[in-house]
Amino acid sequence: MKPRNLTSYRLLPIILATSFLLALAACGERKVPITEQPTRKIDARLIGNWVSRDGTERIKIRQLNDSTYIISYFALLFRAFHSDIAGISFINVQELETAERNYIYMMYTLSSDGNKLYIRMVSEDVVPEVTKDSIAVRKLLRSNLQNPLLFRGQAEFTKAQ
Repeated sequence: MKPRNLTSYRLLPIILATSFLLALAACGERKVPITEQPTRKIDARLIGNWVSRDGTERIKIRQLNDSTYIISYFALLFRAFHSDIAGISFINVQELETAERNYIYMMYTLSSDGNKLYIRMVSEDVVPEVTKDSIAVRKLLRSNLQNPLLFRGQAEFTKAQ
């Protein structure tokens, strides 16, 4: 039996990271956050390691300060903070690995026991990438809170022990 080519194993993280960046682009990267500053302190229940239902994705969430998270996803780093709109806990996730430092908007919920994390991305069909300022973003979010097209799909993660 032939030994496997080690180069292919070294390329795997690069391929995964590239796939993630392409997926993020499909979710709509924006130039501005929902709010310029966090609207509240971090949710300590989010801190930890999370694993996707199928075990292929891992998210590490750490506290940077009282109102900001650092997130590692496929070894890429992101900064995140809350922007609550009408009782909905949106999160601004900012890329730290690119010069553009674009934002991705998402909403999360936790199971009652805090062991399941559900993430939904805000659709670029409802809040277009070309939205130029945070005021316009907030207006679009508020006016579409009941719109079933506001979010794209849902990812489920379980807290790792």
